[in-house]
Amino acid sequence: MKNQVIEGYFVELIPYGIDFVEDVLRLRNTESAKYFLNQTEDLTVEKQLLWTKKYLEKNDDLYWMIRTKKEKTIIGTTALYDINAESCEKGRLIVDKEYRNTKPYVLDAELLILNLAFDVLKVKTVKTCTKVDNSNMQSINSKFGFTFEKNILIRNEAYNYYRLEESNFLDTKLKKTLLHWAKRE
Repeated sequence: MKNQVIEGYFVELIPYGIDFVEDVLRLRNTESAKYFLNQTEDLTVEKQLLWTKKYLEKNDDLYWMIRTKKEKTIIGTTALYDINAESCEKGRLIVDKEYRNTKPYVLDAELLILNLAFDVLKVKTVKTCTKVDNSNMQSINSKFGFTFEKNILIRNEAYNYYRLEESNFLDTKLKKTLLHWAKRE
């Protein structure tokens, strides 16, 4: 699974590896990403290489680079982690602000990982946490069928905790949106 490219309508999810360290630094060291990911300092090559080594040894963590399908440009990251037989968590989503609103890249990437979680990994529940003031992600999560569970603190910052049961996954309408966009290409 850590070596499989996943293709959507507008993006390809490329498995993360050491070749993408600089891309992750570029994406995660923006003020917006640091704020919403609760990252208190800039990442360095050394820190990311250490994280990469630990990541590659894990069996419950899948991390991808989001690449535009047409231009082959790395524009973001996404992940499923804490994967077990019953559930997993989605997160680490970043999409470069230069691309965020040009095409439905976020929708495509999110649909790909949620379909992977339910159809391939066969989990029953996907969890996610978003910063309480991240209205964009809260809106996206609700469109997929995520339900708010509770407020939590992560490194002393307030987050909303959501869960999505497979039976509540609302993907049909969102797939139609992607098809509509794809026809415009």
